[in-house]
Amino acid sequence: MLCAVRRKLKILATQGDGNLFIGVSAPDIQPDKFGYTHRDPSSYGIWSFGDVWAAGKNTLNLQLEANQVAASIIRPDMFSEQRHWHQRVFAPEDEVTVTLDCAARTVQVQSPTVDHVIPMSEGQREHQWVLNLNFYPGMYQVQMLPSN
Repeated sequence: MLCAVRRKLKILATQGDGNLFIGVSAPDIQPDKFGYTHRDPSSYGIWSFGDVWAAGKNTLNLQLEANQVAASIIRPDMFSEQRHWHQRVFAPEDEVTVTLDCAARTVQVQSPTVDHVIPMSEGQREHQWVLNLNFYPGMYQVQMLPSN
């Protein structure tokens, strides 16, 4: 499984105190009864408030465990002091890059405040991958940008 795929997004606007999940998943997953796909075993990504999900499970909260993942928080001032708690990782006007490296078996999520690498499960089946976004609650405008 050799691939390295990068997708860039720009968060244009959010309305309300909602949260946004950005990551990757298999293309054929079905939403759960609440309409979410981040709990699927093929899903990897981060919520805007800092919860990291891998293989459909919550594995880390960047806010609560900031000392353990200090290297992932590239703008501590902005992450901890300048943003509302639910927009620590992603906020309006942010550009977010998601990189899937199949050879390294990782998903990297970069924003103005974080650069976090999520290891993929060893048992993860090989398949195609798609960008995976989840919203809760509120209105969002997100634009796909050209990847270099």
